[in-house]
Amino acid sequence: MLAVPLFLGANVSGMPLWTAAPECRFDETHRELLEQLREPVSVALENDRRIHEMASIRDAAAADRGGLGRRELIKTIVGEETGLCLVMERVSLVANSDVPVLILGETGTGEEVVARAIHMRSERRDSPFVRVNCGAIPLELIDSQLFGARARQLYGS
Repeated sequence: MLAVPLFLGANVSGMPLWTAAPECRFDETHRELLEQLREPVSVALENDRRIHEMASIRDAAAADRGGLGRRELIKTIVGEETGLCLVMERVSLVANSDVPVLILGETGTGEEVVARAIHMRSERRDSPFVRVNCGAIPLELIDSQLFGARARQLYGS
């Protein structure tokens, strides 16, 4: 067997492993050839990782653009006056302010419905509602995607 670690900066990004048939052996020529392939293979793997990252960002942007054309889909929220009364009180409270709001919840529990309710009750109701799928944003880009490059300058990354 012959293994050559692949590096991306100071980090090991992978390690291809070559095996030979029992009757064959690797020699120094094989080792030198693999040493010459180390950098191009590392770069190719990094490029592949970046392409997948860009595809993820492109998918997130497409989802955001898809949300721009939708106006108020639901005029009333089921349970608004009963079980969700406390939630709707908070919606009204934050809709009247100019503070950022973080809405947490399991998938399918209605976070976007609450966000739209806040938007439609705010002074920005005539502006576009921009939906962001945070799950599609790579962790290393989430701060700049949500808060802009200025936040990265102010608070570091």
